[in-house]
Amino acid sequence: MRIIFFILLYVCTLPMLFAVEPLKKPLRFIPADSVICWDEDWSNLQHTAVSVGAGSMAYSLATTPMKRKALRQLAEQWDNEMAAQMTLTGALLGTATGEHAYAAARTIDASARLLAGTGLAHYAEPLERLAFNLLPQLATDDSDAPARHMAGRLLLSLVGTAYAVDDEGVFVNLYTNSFARTTIGTRSVSIDMVTAMPHDARIKLRIGLSRGTQHLKVRLRLPHWACRKAFPASAYSSDETTPPEMEVFVNGRSEQLPVENGYIIVDRYWNNGDEVYLDFPFSPMYLRSLRPTETGAPISVQRGPLLYVPFGQTSSDRPLRSGSLVEADEPGPMGHSVLVETSADTTDTDALRIFIPYVDAAMAGRH
Repeated sequence: MRIIFFILLYVCTLPMLFAVEPLKKPLRFIPADSVICWDEDWSNLQHTAVSVGAGSMAYSLATTPMKRKALRQLAEQWDNEMAAQMTLTGALLGTATGEHAYAAARTIDASARLLAGTGLAHYAEPLERLAFNLLPQLATDDSDAPARHMAGRLLLSLVGTAYAVDDEGVFVNLYTNSFARTTIGTRSVSIDMVTAMPHDARIKLRIGLSRGTQHLKVRLRLPHWACRKAFPASAYSSDETTPPEMEVFVNGRSEQLPVENGYIIVDRYWNNGDEVYLDFPFSPMYLRSLRPTETGAPISVQRGPLLYVPFGQTSSDRPLRSGSLVEADEPGPMGHSVLVETSADTTDTDALRIFIPYVDAAMAGRH
């Protein structure tokens, strides 16, 4: 059963979701040392962190519940300061290059506290941006050893936000090829995620139980990019008007599922080995900055959690055409996918734009 209605409902009610109402009992993140990431490229957050010498020294996330008044004050600060100044990569405007890692640490701390205290998926958006865009770029920069080391430790910290639990079940906040184990109630529960994210949006989630069946709510974060919406919306606009359709399958059967607080809810009795399968909408979309003073090209592209930026001498003044971006046959300078803008006029080859991942662009500039 298609859940387009619920996606539309989620998008239309976003403003109401941001009126912060603290949870009676905050979520508990599954610690980074209880999560194993697979793959061997920079999309493996643990692998990237270890490669820069961060070891297993993740920055500890705050576990002490915040008082309701303090949480509301933090949410107001997040909206008025952090989100208002946030760029597509998760960086903050006006932050000097050498201070990006410190600004990222502040954003991660506030976003993780708010995510745990409210259960609103909105607060996981900057965590995802930082994980797959800014921090890998900082972690591979040999010119600033302290920032590189700090970025590695922050990547390990983000592994510790990928999953959270409450008394009812599991929250999936970041999509990365990984395995995690935790305890819910008196039972051991494991979560095995198979995905090529951020390069592909296909996700398979397998639930493991120590014994018998167990009633769980498995909440899958519905990202802004899957709804074809820019984030933060106050600073960027997209060329999209209608969210695409998507389906969720449980043990091979299409299911009609609700969306609550930005999460797709799979509420059922689970057996050991039960699976959830879904393909998020993954076609690229144009994004334009609404900040006239923001540095860089006014046009960027987002596909999934990856930000793409113009490569080479490309014009940013041409009109945008929805659906005109295709994946190139050849990879980019760092081996990752490249997006090429097609033209209605096949002879107008000089006007085509090429976009490569932000991480590739930063790395290529240092080689």
